[in-house]
Amino acid sequence: MDKHLTVLGALFLGLGAMGLIGLLIVVLIFGLASSLIGATAVQQGDAPAFVALIPGIFGLLIATAIAVSTVPSLVAGYGLIKRRPWAVS
Repeated sequence: MDKHLTVLGALFLGLGAMGLIGLLIVVLIFGLASSLIGATAVQQGDAPAFVALIPGIFGLLIATAIAVSTVPSLVAGYGLIKRRPWAVS
């Protein structure tokens, strides 16, 4: 039974790690998009200043959703590997 809990905990930690990688990718893409829009359209006067914030806000919302769904996997994986009673039951 101990081996099963260890494997399951490792799988949960792996899933959480992939979620963190996805979180990093989303933050980088939307941050880059926001800075590119700010550097081009806003400085040329083609768009108002708040337009550069829109990709950043959407990226923040998506990153928050990914973080909220990833943290429980990491906590559960840690609990299974350390044999915490709240994770095993």
